[in-house]
Amino acid sequence: MSQTPVNWRYSGNQMKRWRIKANVSREELGAASNYSPDTIKSMEQGVRMPTPRVLDVADELPGGGPAQRGQGVSPEGEVSGAGAGLHGAGA
Repeated sequence: MSQTPVNWRYSGNQMKRWRIKANVSREELGAASNYSPDTIKSMEQGVRMPTPRVLDVADELPGGGPAQRGQGVSPEGEVSGAGAGLHGAGA
């Protein structure tokens, strides 16, 4: 059994962090990106490669997707950059 690429796991983990921060379920993210909740779960766990489509949808989540605000997220989940901490999860 081969291991999945590290970047799949990292991207999936970031996607999950954005989704949780935005208080969005896997079902809602799946519906918005036209994937099943099980496929979203597989992407978040690094089993499947996150697609540009689902990453674009995750990036647009309110309170998630720091790329839309010119920020970065460290592997520990720390947000840096302009406007860090100004957007709440319930916004």
